[in-house]
Amino acid sequence: MIGANLFAAFFFIYLYDFALLSVLPSVTYDNVHVFSFVYFLQPLHALRFYLETSLGMFSLDYLSRTMKKFFSFSPGVLVALNIAVWGMGALAASMLWSRKGEER
Repeated sequence: MIGANLFAAFFFIYLYDFALLSVLPSVTYDNVHVFSFVYFLQPLHALRFYLETSLGMFSLDYLSRTMKKFFSFSPGVLVALNIAVWGMGALAASMLWSRKGEER
């Protein structure tokens, strides 16, 4: 259990961000919408963005054109999308790796 927790923390906090950082130089104005969709599929980013905007800590009024395109998704939609994607992923993984019972 400790190893699984460490792997999950490493994946969600470091590995995913490092993969996105390696793709970052190829992001242009035309494909920033796709990059932002992939960026906000991480629950930590989506939840932080949702809380900052809903609590008024982060204003979306004074953004550049590129940043407006990056934040084009509604924060509530992003959280709902994360719940749906990760919930379905967890359900699919549990059905795939579940044991059907031991045969004797």
